[in-house]
Amino acid sequence: MRKLLYAAFVLFTPILILATPPVKTADTKLVTRDGILYLKEEVTATLTAYCICSICCEKDADGLTAIGRDATLEGAATDTSKIPYLSLVEIPDVGILTVDDTGGAMRQSKDVHIDVRMSTHQKALEFGRLQKKVSAYYRVYVVQSGDTLSAIARKLGYRGYKKLAKINGISNPDNIQVGWILKIYWIPEKKLA
Repeated sequence: MRKLLYAAFVLFTPILILATPPVKTADTKLVTRDGILYLKEEVTATLTAYCICSICCEKDADGLTAIGRDATLEGAATDTSKIPYLSLVEIPDVGILTVDDTGGAMRQSKDVHIDVRMSTHQKALEFGRLQKKVSAYYRVYVVQSGDTLSAIARKLGYRGYKKLAKINGISNPDNIQVGWILKIYWIPEKKLA
């Protein structure tokens, strides 16, 4: 039941496009994982760990991640302007985790900072602080024949296309090209107001 609810949650949540210019398919590493298209990039990240206790999460220790997932599940927190919600991170000796949380330390870091969620406070302490190359998998939308910016915006849950054009560096919304790749990510509905 939880998997079904999570699938519905992912399918019917608003999406925001990152402020990066669209890129052509030939210039990227596209991969499909579980039927979802991702852009794979290698990044060097600072890795730390946390658990869902009140020491690590303070007032936010309510058992839920920033996007409402069960915090007892495996996952990671990042600065979501660098690695967006629902992206995947593949960390050597850890595995593949879904980005479903954020925190002040990640947002204040100048570099990519990933906080791995652990099952206990002791495991989080033992993890320490590391620098490693990791693979980040960003969800993407590839512009198709017949797409308009307006239609894409509707598909992704936007109220209009102007913000979509602006945050993707698209100066002429009537001139989008087949094959352009737009990085996308989910944001909590409460922040859409």
